[in-house]
This record gives sequence, structure tokens and C-alpha cells, in this order.
Amino acid sequence: MRKTILNSVIVTCFITFTLTSINTNTKNSIDFILLWTQSWIIAASISSIFNIYIIPYLYKKKVKRVLKNIFLKDQAL
Repeated sequence: MRKTILNSVIVTCFITFTLTSINTNTKNSIDFILLWTQSWIIAASISSIFNIYIIPYLYKKKVKRVLKNIFLKDQAL
């Protein structure tokens, strides 16, 4: 879990840096760093929420459904 969260934070770091550098016309490096940091914090928060709450919930739901189907098949035999 920690490795997944760390990987997603690093990936969002690179993605937001690339998108900020493409979409920003500022000559001042401080403005660029502030915009990039703000974008990165927002993106990292969203990806962390997905990794902590939403993806495990969907995974558990899928596992329960698969186990239920296996159990029902065993009863039919």
C-alpha cells in the first residue's frame, strides 16, 4: 500500500511538472515553482484518496463477488 501511494505521488510529481511547464508562460521561476507545487499538492491528494479509499473498496467488492460466484458454482455441482 505504501509503495503504491509513493509511486503515485512520484508519478503525479512528474506529470504536474510537465503540464505546468507546458501551460505556464511565466519567466519568473518562483511563480512557476508556486504554480507547480499547488498543482502537485492537488493531484497528489486526489491520487492518494483513490489509492487509500476507492481502489481498495472496489478490489474488495470484486473479490467478494468472485468468491460468491465460486461458492455458488460449488453448490450447483
